[in-house]
Amino acid sequence: MAIAVSKARRLAEDHLLRNANGDYSPDPDAARFPEWQGGAQPQVTSIVAAFKAYAKEAELGARTVKKWGPIIDRLVVHVGRDDLSAVTRTKMIDWKSDLLAQGLSSRSVRDGYIAAAKATLEYALGQDWIKTNPAASIKIRVKKKSRTREKGFTLAEAITILKATLAKPSAQTSRETAAARRWIPWICAYTGARVNEITSLVPDDIRTLAGVPVFRIQAENTKTDEYRIVPINDHLIEQGLLDYVKSRGSQPLFYDPARSRGGTDANPHWQKVGERLAEWIRKLGIPKGVQPNHGWRHRFSSAAMDAGMDERIQNIIQGHAPANEARAYGDLWPQTAQRELQKLPRYEVGAPLVRRMPRLGRQLSKKTRTGNSRTR
Repeated sequence: MAIAVSKARRLAEDHLLRNANGDYSPDPDAARFPEWQGGAQPQVTSIVAAFKAYAKEAELGARTVKKWGPIIDRLVVHVGRDDLSAVTRTKMIDWKSDLLAQGLSSRSVRDGYIAAAKATLEYALGQDWIKTNPAASIKIRVKKKSRTREKGFTLAEAITILKATLAKPSAQTSRETAAARRWIPWICAYTGARVNEITSLVPDDIRTLAGVPVFRIQAENTKTDEYRIVPINDHLIEQGLLDYVKSRGSQPLFYDPARSRGGTDANPHWQKVGERLAEWIRKLGIPKGVQPNHGWRHRFSSAAMDAGMDERIQNIIQGHAPANEARAYGDLWPQTAQRELQKLPRYEVGAPLVRRMPRLGRQLSKKTRTGNSRTR
């Protein structure tokens, strides 16, 4: 070992001396070293393998992987072989045309098929597995849907749904299904939340912070991957929501895992709850021009505008992504959100109108009073 070190030092000194004397020719002794092979990244040629690598690095959600995986398989079939180099711009244009000819909507092709291919090929480009992304400039013109009515429920539709939630369920209806019908429309009406943010709730998500009962909506169940706190409306508490939560122990509020047919990350139990609730609402006579669950989200926004709710606070309550970096600063405290939510009208299903709830600062001293002046 000592001899080898001494020899290496002597060769290095000889090389430096030659450089010092103006000789910069290649070192004749360098040939004794093997060529460096380390650090080279394995070359991926498979389209499917590229998608799997992209999904892993980007940490795509299980539902996205389930949706996009078969799309990538269809791309392989169209191309003719599982080879990244076989995907050309011409092939992509032909694939787009074939999908549209099969009757798929322009929106589905653009937001599903082309989006999956484009993202996968862009990842492959970044890994230097391909030289260009043949899907990068593929465009699909999507006609804007014409609107024939409000996006949210009308007051009459809202009352129809909320009245139905109070009806006695049939003996064949499970406790969890009955609870979903009883409570989820009311919660959505008073929070503007996405339905699956509510169907996934467990008792631990209902807490009291700064003296305010709140829903803690978990990040993994939101569209923005950010948790948020939403105060529980007094009207929900008066109707007994917290008692129902307590009765569930540690069980999810709106489904029984033991009674479910093996939910997965791609098909969670709580997602099915939302789908079945939508089917039930449709049967109440709610027209197809409004989404049966998402209609509450739009109606909440309309009610918030009408009540003069602070727009930034409303967006945080509903889980909208901030419009810019400045809007992302700060935390919404429970008492601040509660102050704004108290501006919203209360739904009184026994009467044709909705009554205003007390405004903070104007009515707080009258603790026994819950409803005030009537609105339109």
